Amino acid sequence: MTASDDTEILAGLLRADPAALMANIGAYWHRVEGDWRDLFWPTEETEPDRRWFSAGEPVQVMVGVGDADVCVAIPMLVGGLPSSPTYLKPAKILAVQDRYQTQDGVTLSEAIHEAERRRRASFRYCRYCRVQTDGAQLIMDSVCRGCAVRFLGVVF
Repeated sequence: MTASDDTEILAGLLRADPAALMANIGAYWHRVEGDWRDLFWPTEETEPDRRWFSAGEPVQVMVGVGDADVCVAIPMLVGGLPSSPTYLKPAKILAVQDRYQTQDGVTLSEAIHEAERRRRASFRYCRYCRVQTDGAQLIMDSVCRGCAVRFLGVVF
């Protein structure tokens, strides 16, 4: 575990062995903290004591651990212009009851992998720097914001 990797903290909240957790849902989970809670519509998933974690670069999935359940969410970026901060906020939430399985029998691992699959479908590569980027953050569907400023003279 590195200083910026919170996988063991997530494992502790889920009452799981870190090695087993990483084998099932992957590693390199990071705590999500910040002002995005102010942007989120009011639901029980935004309860103040729920702790959110994200994984992937760009972020592919979020997991929110509450007292009685876990929520799996597809992240949505808010902001992203050079003059404004970028926030992650959960969207399309699936509550996993009793921390391991939904009422429909979907496991936490299955819910996370499905969220990742859906999120990855929105990723695109910038035609200049070839870096994989959230499709919503591209200019003209193929240029990342940094390259738009550098190569196309776009001013935000």
